[in-house]
Amino acid sequence: MKRFSSHFAFVAVFFAASVSQADWATLSGQFVFGDEGSELPEVVQIVPNKDANVCCKVALVNESLVINPKNRGIANVVVWAYKPTAVHPIYNTTADDEVKIDNVNCRYEPHAVAIRTGQNFKVSNSDPVGHNVLINFMKNRGFNPIIPSGGHVDLSLEKSEILPVKIGCSIHPWMQGVVLVQDHPYMAVTDEDGRFKLQHLPAGELTLKVWHEKVGYIQTVKIDGKEAAWKKGKYKLNFAPDAKESHVYAVDPKLFAKK
Repeated sequence: MKRFSSHFAFVAVFFAASVSQADWATLSGQFVFGDEGSELPEVVQIVPNKDANVCCKVALVNESLVINPKNRGIANVVVWAYKPTAVHPIYNTTADDEVKIDNVNCRYEPHAVAIRTGQNFKVSNSDPVGHNVLINFMKNRGFNPIIPSGGHVDLSLEKSEILPVKIGCSIHPWMQGVVLVQDHPYMAVTDEDGRFKLQHLPAGELTLKVWHEKVGYIQTVKIDGKEAAWKKGKYKLNFAPDAKESHVYAVDPKLFAKK
């Protein structure tokens, strides 16, 4: 037992030293719909057929594809690292952060979230009517509670999910959202301009995965104007120490037309 303990201590110290001496990089970017001049798809309006006095307070639209007409930015693209070799110690400070999603005006706000295992996932209901929140996780236990008006539930998720998982409401079936669960912090959801940023990435070779709920894995894309193909959404990079890379990713509009 003593010999085993000494070996374990050596491995732990070696790993800690490797992490502390690693070099780190930053990746930022913007996902856009096609090229300049690409015809944008029409926004699909939703007419609620239940609880109209609540759900019709704002104009509801299908949020499975949200494109900013000013810059063609695609919101809610999910980007995450695939099996990163190290995690920067700075992320110890966010390991216990709470991630929130709310039912507001019969829609999810925000539409897509990313959460680390061990963080608290708070699902709230700010509407004056009840909602049920249905999440069919692949690795974690399924989730389908009724959340009354003003209520919330807390989830602790212990396992990484292979893909982002959709969130729904059986009472109001047009409601859709997305949650990604991973055991590391290197995840991002693009904002209303299609932008994202991943900081303190381990330098060297790294694989990212790129996914969108209407397409699944994004596989046909132009990176800064150059054609690229990502098999099963895998985007491979090789970061120099202290690199700060930024790219524009133009997604083929045909991918969205297939769904």
